[in-house]
Amino acid sequence: MIGRALPWLACASARQKQVSGLRIVDLETLSEFTAAVERLRANGLTVHHNASSRMQLYRTKSIPGNRREEYKASFFVKIGEEFGQDVVEVLDAPIGGLMRAPAENGEVWAFRVWDCCPGPGPGDFEKRYSTLAEAIDGVLEYYFGDPGWMCDEYDKHRGETRVRRS
Repeated sequence: MIGRALPWLACASARQKQVSGLRIVDLETLSEFTAAVERLRANGLTVHHNASSRMQLYRTKSIPGNRREEYKASFFVKIGEEFGQDVVEVLDAPIGGLMRAPAENGEVWAFRVWDCCPGPGPGDFEKRYSTLAEAIDGVLEYYFGDPGWMCDEYDKHRGETRVRRS
């Protein structure tokens, strides 16, 4: 997807512009985004993205990290990734989203986990970061750092106090 977008992006000026309501992303921003995706993947997260401003990420059960006991949304289906068949991955932690978001002084990166519908529910949140690098650090902390961020509110709702890390 990125390879096909590069010729169009190469024609853009060195700065981001608004053209007919569409964002043109400069190559430096694209490079930073690509590096962020690769950093998340290198740490074991699965990342799906739109090449410049939004990504969905999760940790499968086979990758050690923070988890929620008896997590209800246990299966995630990806279409056509293996021999044209559906692939089911077992999850024990919520799916997160990282996206560029408007802010009072420009833009920020928002990391969001919103598992309950309509929500917010226990453990649902949105945290904003001023840079993509800070947001990536936050994502990694959520999935692999202090398990309290992922589990405390969720466990309190379930009436448990144990902190888990697989």
